Amino acid sequence: MNQNAEAVCLTCGLPIPVQECPYAWGCPKGIEAELPPKPQEILGAFEQVAALAGLRLPANSIRVVSLAAPHRRPALPPQSQAVYSFFLENRCLKVGKAGPKSPARYSSHHYGLHARSTLARSVLDHREQIASLVEWRAAEIRALNGESVGPWIEANTRRLDFLLPTNAGSAALALLETFLQARFNPVFEG
Repeated sequence: MNQNAEAVCLTCGLPIPVQECPYAWGCPKGIEAELPPKPQEILGAFEQVAALAGLRLPANSIRVVSLAAPHRRPALPPQSQAVYSFFLENRCLKVGKAGPKSPARYSSHHYGLHARSTLARSVLDHREQIASLVEWRAAEIRALNGESVGPWIEANTRRLDFLLPTNAGSAALALLETFLQARFNPVFEG
C-alpha cells in the first residue's frame, strides 16, 4: 500500500478538502472506476432511492472521500455530516453515521475503546472472524489489544466516506446510512 496516501476526492482525485472538487457527478478523470465499490454507481443509485423517499438533494451535494490504508484519522469538515465505512481488503467491516454534533464519532471513536459500539471493540471481540478474512495475517490479528487496535485500524483499513451538508438534514443522513449498510453488507452492524 502507498505509505504516503492522503484523502482524495474519488470523483476528481484532488486532495481534501473535497469541496474543491467540481465534478461530483462524473469526473472526467474517471478515478472512481479504480476502486471497488464504485462511488459513482452508489451515488447514482442513492439519488434514485432519495427521490423515491421524497428527499430532494441538490446536485453535487454528496462528496465522496477515500482514505487508503494506511490512513490518518480524518476530521469532519465544518457544516458537514457523514456516513463512513471501513474496509479490510475489499470487505466492509462497518458502516456508521456522524451528525454535525458528533464529530468525534467520525474522527476518533472507532479507533479506540472509550465509546460503545466501535470498530476497535468489534475487532477485539471478534478476532477470529477478522482473522478468517485475512488468514495470512491471523497471528497479527489475534495479538491485537486495546493499545494496538487503533493503530492497526489506521494501518490496515481503508475508509470510504460520504459527506453531506448539514442542511440536507438528518433524514437524508439516516437514509444514506441504511442504503450503504444494505449495499456494503458490513461484517459488524451499527
